[in-house]
This record gives sequence, C-alpha cells and structure tokens, in this order.
Amino acid sequence: MKTYAIFVLICITAFTAIQSEAIQLVASSMARSVNADNVAQGITDTFTPDTSAIHSVIVFSDVKAGDQVKGVWVAVDAIEIPDYEIGSTTLSLKAGEARAHFQLSRPNNGWPIGNYNLLVYVNDVFITSIPFKVKKR
Repeated sequence: MKTYAIFVLICITAFTAIQSEAIQLVASSMARSVNADNVAQGITDTFTPDTSAIHSVIVFSDVKAGDQVKGVWVAVDAIEIPDYEIGSTTLSLKAGEARAHFQLSRPNNGWPIGNYNLLVYVNDVFITSIPFKVKKR
C-alpha cells in the first residue's frame, strides 16, 4: 500500500509539473480592428452587417516556440446550416508571451444577422470559444 501511495504522489507531482509548463490563455477579445502591435481596437462582441472585417486577438503566456493556435470561425445560427464552419486559420506562435490575431473579412452581401463563435485550439486541444453576434444597428 505504501508503494502505491508513493506512486500516486509521483504521478500527481509529474502531472502538476507538466500542467504548469503548458501554454496559458491570458486574454481574448473580439474587435473592429487591431493596431500595428496586434492590440485590439474597438473591442466589442456585436457587429453590424456592413462591418468590413471582424478581428480577434488572443494573448497567451508560457508559449514554446512552434506552439500552434488555430481559430475556427463558426456561424452558429446566422445561416440555414447550424454551426457552419466558415473558415479556419492556424498560426505558429513565438516563445514567451504571444498574441494571435485572427481576421475574417465581410462576405460580398454583408454579414448575415445571427450568432457566431470563434473556436480556439492550441496544439489541437480546444481552449475556448469566443462568442459574438451580428445585428442591425
């Protein structure tokens, strides 16, 4: 029994050490634009059909060189097909603290009214969902 308890303690310690080195989500936002340093400008979660582009900035810490962040744009209920994947982008992050900037340009006929999400994955592991909506003025 004592050997088992020591084994469990070693496993918990190893798991905690691995988790503490994992990439951390610091902040996320949706915005109307970003500046040259990838800082969100005009932070909002509501856009109009004529918005030229929708931006998201996500800040991470404890990033290792080569970590990958993927953003998947989803129309939850804005079109006939629920949870429709509009598109996705994968970015390689730099070591340390990193900002990921995702952008989606307005469709030719404008943004359909409804609810949307940006699903965020790091190294193929789901991290968070950032909801936003498009509505009339």
